[in-house]
Amino acid sequence: MTARAPARAEWIKLWSVRSTWWCLASSVLLMVACAWTLGNDFVHDLENPAEQAVRDTTATTMPLHEPLVMSALLAQFAVVAFAMLAMTGEYATGLIRSTLRAEPSRGRVLLAKVGVVGAVTFACGLLLGVAGLGAARLGLSDYAAVDGGAAVGAILRVAAYLTLVSAISVAMGAVLRGGVGTMGAVLVLLVGPLLVSGTLAEYLPGSAGATFLRDGTARDGVVLALWTAALLASAYATLRRRDA
Repeated sequence: MTARAPARAEWIKLWSVRSTWWCLASSVLLMVACAWTLGNDFVHDLENPAEQAVRDTTATTMPLHEPLVMSALLAQFAVVAFAMLAMTGEYATGLIRSTLRAEPSRGRVLLAKVGVVGAVTFACGLLLGVAGLGAARLGLSDYAAVDGGAAVGAILRVAAYLTLVSAISVAMGAVLRGGVGTMGAVLVLLVGPLLVSGTLAEYLPGSAGATFLRDGTARDGVVLALWTAALLASAYATLRRRDA
């Protein structure tokens, strides 16, 4: 089997199940709904100060990219489900046996699955970024502060972040096999650290990812990438030593 064959097989399998379409459509819906809501709430607070018991900001405009990066933290749940099912769905149906018979190399199978899922996620992330910016613009109306460079940077960060999240989800799916366990473990990694304070939290994937989304700092991007690489290495080791 050629090196490209596993990738072609993964591409076909990915688009042949309805869960792919539902998850990606849900991610767009979550992004648009959240970005518009955040922008609209900001406008409501400005135009109805009497209804606000406490205002923690004196800003009269909101940068257009802010609702986008905050909405990505919600849209990521649909992306996690999409990427997770690409791996755990094969274990649930028993298709993984046919996959490994056709391509005995565990490394090629994992690389093909991560590559295809990552490529789709990156493209979807760009779409989510554009859709989120449009929804935020509608929600903020005349109170949007538009900065083209910051907006483009935010779109690219959203796409990069979601791509790494999808790779983490595939890796956890390979290790845990089950959908429920994988979803729980990924959410603990991505959401749990946001509830922890201190220096240690900065080196956990959830905190580093959220900071990278917001500020685009290289260090946080590297931390998230290293976590992704470590989990993929663990997934490869697990696939090699365990029967399907």
